[in-house]
Amino acid sequence: IDPQLDEALSALLVPACTLPKLDVDERALALTVTLPRPLGLLLGELEGGGVEVEGLLEGGAAAAGGELQIGDRVVGVASRPTRSSSLEQVMELIGRGPPLAVLRIERSCDDSGCPVDESADDSLPSFDTSGRAALRLVGPVVSDGGVASDLGKRRSQEDTTLLTSLEVRDGRGGSERHVLAAVFDGHRGPAASAHAAATMAEEVRRAMGCGEPSPLAVAWRRVCERYAATGQQDGSTATAALLSEDGRCELLNCGDSRAVLAATQDGVLVVEKATRDHCASDAREISRISEAGGQVSCATGNVWRVAVDSPSGVWQVAVARALGGSEWASGQISDAAEVSSMSVAGVRGKGFLVLATDGVWGPLDALSCPTAEASSASSAQCSEYVAWLVNEMREAGKGAGEAAHEVVACALRNGGTDNA
Repeated sequence: IDPQLDEALSALLVPACTLPKLDVDERALALTVTLPRPLGLLLGELEGGGVEVEGLLEGGAAAAGGELQIGDRVVGVASRPTRSSSLEQVMELIGRGPPLAVLRIERSCDDSGCPVDESADDSLPSFDTSGRAALRLVGPVVSDGGVASDLGKRRSQEDTTLLTSLEVRDGRGGSERHVLAAVFDGHRGPAASAHAAATMAEEVRRAMGCGEPSPLAVAWRRVCERYAATGQQDGSTATAALLSEDGRCELLNCGDSRAVLAATQDGVLVVEKATRDHCASDAREISRISEAGGQVSCATGNVWRVAVDSPSGVWQVAVARALGGSEWASGQISDAAEVSSMSVAGVRGKGFLVLATDGVWGPLDALSCPTAEASSASSAQCSEYVAWLVNEMREAGKGAGEAAHEVVACALRNGGTDNA
């Protein structure tokens, strides 16, 4: 072995940071809080509908838990959305609920924890003498974010979401803020999607703290390694985006969830980018799985599935790539993600990014791509209706959370039955 190559390979295997350590702080922008009673929560009604947290009473569960902040918006109680509900309606939902109250919360990115500076600098970071990008405060590329979910007609929710902000400080007074968003579609059970949602931000923080040039890619490998160590066999897709204030955007996709970037250019809405669906019907995935010894078959109705042997029988799986256990891997379902990076600085103020599971794309793709054309259409072409719907909401002055809620609701109105 070439000594220089051997030294380089050894360096790659060292798990600790090989670059100067950076401090990374996280601030969740969307979260679910479970509180025992009494809650000790003061709520106030917003102009135009909706409810926000106005106070936390000493001795109550909300103050003791430390998760809620004044100004947080209550967008759901358990599975019931409350974005436009009155204070009376929200209090009734909380009051008649179970002993543990489940509140879905969103907080905006325009306060002291995640300031919005409209004097945005679209240039890329300069580099200091060490070759590391010198961090500095610039304007945000993300002005709003929100999440929505629904059980559909399933008995349990296996889809999870992640929306959080990260601030990287270099120790020299410079800092850079990022927004991390992700969706995870659980299969066979909730273990894999819950694991991914719980560990992704932590691993991205660790990768960013080590100065990794592709934090999402490094983080995903660690998420997969940690899940494999649990011995669980459930599976999950993963679609994530990491956006930096200077306009850099890293996209990661593993499975048939999808990320779509759209923007208005010269008055015309264009889908600029869409990740590739790793579904069982994809020709490249069929070839990969077959060459590796796996089995992909087409059933009645032109439905493609990957066969996965398990002690309970043979699972017919709709995805070709996913986070999963040893049984998924034995069927050649890969947890390798596709990762790409781009600059979105050019669409600042006129673009948006949608991340959704197939509970959304399944029923709504058909509104852009009729069944007869779906097999030859790209994921970008099939995403045009969702892009149009979000743009309509945006032009009507609606927030990102309201747009997300409408996209999920539209999927259910158009025949969706899956978690979304």
